[in-house]
Amino acid sequence: MKSATILHLKIEELLPLVNWKMFFYTWKIQGSYLENFPYSQKSEDIKNWKESLPEDLKQKGEEALDVYKKALEIISEIIEREIFDGRAAFVFLDAFSDDNNIYIEQKMFPMLRQQKEGSEYLSVSDFIGSEGEGDKIGLFAVTAGRCWEQIKDSKVGEDDTYTELVAQAVADRVAEASAEWLNRKLGKGIRPAWGYPMLPDQKLILDTKEFLPYEKLGITLTENGAMQPSSSISGLYIDSPEAHYFMIGEIGDDQLQDYAERRGEKFETMKLLLRQN
Repeated sequence: MKSATILHLKIEELLPLVNWKMFFYTWKIQGSYLENFPYSQKSEDIKNWKESLPEDLKQKGEEALDVYKKALEIISEIIEREIFDGRAAFVFLDAFSDDNNIYIEQKMFPMLRQQKEGSEYLSVSDFIGSEGEGDKIGLFAVTAGRCWEQIKDSKVGEDDTYTELVAQAVADRVAEASAEWLNRKLGKGIRPAWGYPMLPDQKLILDTKEFLPYEKLGITLTENGAMQPSSSISGLYIDSPEAHYFMIGEIGDDQLQDYAERRGEKFETMKLLLRQN
């Protein structure tokens, strides 16, 4: 079996891919007034942007500037201290599908299928060919590293909860930027992640441990499939021409029972894990 490739990431290459609008969204800062936000932080740009804001949005504007400035300060500290430890790993392996299951190197990964009326009734397995067709599937993991925890830990005792929260929010965005950077580098179609709407069963990540060296990336997995540090992402690369993103959404008890059996889990356990009502 092919071994995974490990990459040490450079934060300078990731920053241009950071989605700052999602960063602001974390702070409930959103709206059309962010379209011309002065990311350059040049005095003239800031002045012009402030003057363009209607009176009722000036306070929100100041909040956006403050939290963005704090984010840049944290990033600058990480760069200056040379402590960024973001990493990535990926591997492409033989795969095929059989109805609602994907097999990676003969290891079965049960998939869910849309059931909501009006949906496309899709499953991820639809994008993988049958046995013998020679399909490949990619597995990847990226992490923004533990440097952000170093920043947060340095504030312990200073009652600086604000810096801790900003550091976590920035780390989450850098993790997403890392996943995007890797996808652009590899050019391998879509990249659904475990625990996200297309692959809602986060615990399936545990079955990928034999393919991806999480420990070498500095990632540990909990018994329920959560990753530590939390600013980490793992998922699949699917390079089928038909592949596109979708949401599984709510499923019926009939499929949930079948899925639980395929997963070797109890019905109630899977219902709770998948957050089904």
